[in-house]
Amino acid sequence: MLSEQQLKFIKKDSEKNYLHSHFLRSVINFPNNPALSINKKKYTYEELFNLSNTMANNYIKHIKKRPERIAFYFDKNVNSYVCILSILIAGATFVPLNPKFPDGRTCKMIELGKLDLIVTERKYEEKLNKIISDVPENIRPKLFCVEWLDMSVNEMMKAIDKREDFAYLLFTSGSTGQPKGVPISHKNASQFLKACESRYDFNCKDNFSQTFDFTFDLSIFDMFMAWRHGACVCPLNNIDMLSPFKFVSENNITIWFSVPSVASGLNKLNLLKPNSLTSLRISLFCGEALPQELAEAWQEAASNSIVENLYGPTELTVACSAYRWDKTKSSSECVNGLAPIGQIYQGMDFIIVNEDLQIVKSGESGELCVSGPQMFSGYFNSSISINEIIVESFNKLNERTIYYRTGDVVKLNANDNLIYLGRRDSQIKLSGFRVELSEIEFAIRKQGVQEVAVIPNKNKHNLIDYLVAFISGHDDKKIEEIKDGIKSILPTYMIPQRIISMSSMPVNSNGKIDRKELSNNLSKVV
Repeated sequence: MLSEQQLKFIKKDSEKNYLHSHFLRSVINFPNNPALSINKKKYTYEELFNLSNTMANNYIKHIKKRPERIAFYFDKNVNSYVCILSILIAGATFVPLNPKFPDGRTCKMIELGKLDLIVTERKYEEKLNKIISDVPENIRPKLFCVEWLDMSVNEMMKAIDKREDFAYLLFTSGSTGQPKGVPISHKNASQFLKACESRYDFNCKDNFSQTFDFTFDLSIFDMFMAWRHGACVCPLNNIDMLSPFKFVSENNITIWFSVPSVASGLNKLNLLKPNSLTSLRISLFCGEALPQELAEAWQEAASNSIVENLYGPTELTVACSAYRWDKTKSSSECVNGLAPIGQIYQGMDFIIVNEDLQIVKSGESGELCVSGPQMFSGYFNSSISINEIIVESFNKLNERTIYYRTGDVVKLNANDNLIYLGRRDSQIKLSGFRVELSEIEFAIRKQGVQEVAVIPNKNKHNLIDYLVAFISGHDDKKIEEIKDGIKSILPTYMIPQRIISMSSMPVNSNGKIDRKELSNNLSKVV
């Protein structure tokens, strides 16, 4: 049972518009409902709150001040979920770090994040101490291994009286060779959840899948939308992801959310049989383009489910548009074999501009720019100016408005649905992750390479299967050295599948590497 002090604390934050406020309301309204089901063990809302509250107390006691940014470094287990909630309860911004990432990249995230604390398990203590030792001493965070100590609720309430506005800080691929920190405020996140709530009918009996790592912002939806309604989050492990049918059935999953490539793998193996996912009532895809044939196959398999294609960069808080698949007419709206990205969420606004940043005529293609309460305020601890990523224009009410430039090329069809046509620059989506090709090239150049061009290899649906790096003037021994060198810098998903050495790079009339020619000749050399 919750104590009177705990109820007082919960009530105070549950009345606010924080990302975790609805979780706290569910603690009061559904204390005995399962909030998390992981590794065949269930945790109720009350149990999850008690664990999170205890851990939050420990942070403040450990660093002897109100924390601002706390990172966590866990595998996907109960501690990682407790960490997310405890950091929010402690009034801080949570920063996910991924044990799968190279140590060098983790070190750069720690340095850029200006962290007060990193929370981890004993098994990672030695590894993290080594990583932290490379961080400049004046910004080196403390390391905290999970222990259960005590601190009074009153002490904690005093310590977190002045709360950070940011709910979480995620790092995305950056063109300068280092990750970009994207801070998302409680207001941004709450607006996103509110927009989703208006589209879907969630309830306390729902079971949400969680297929994403915490460093992927789509994980925010699974956790906080479930906890907003007293529902249960059910994470899939690596084995479950290979064939999720048994997991969906055993856990009675009703809400599915993943990148399309997860479902695409199943479809390639001919596993998406009609009526094989009948427990699902809502199926959502995001993170990369959704192929038409995959949407059709999933709709047949999840015959009781609505199927939606969501879209949105991290800077616009998880997703900002959606398209609902209709098996009677959606096929005719697909372009290049891809489902539309639909319509921008209520409360948000958008324009489509040409290369001169002028609004295009209806039906013409251009760069999608979006504004509204889900838009972030600028990169954290970065030299990138907000003016480099925005455009000013007039909205539908003739008010001067700042829009975020997504870099995605789109057009509106006759039904006012946005059609995705590709990227404006070298930034791509690969396995659901946003990747700057220039960052990969930067990592390869650091291995002593003068000329390099990373080219995405695309399939028949114009989706990226893998990356190929072209370099000039190096032998096979050097190629192996390059592969070894970039493994310590880049995550696995950013490493090119092949590195090909050429006697010289093709160049265009401006003397620059002719990437178009490399792309056109890709099939001849791969």
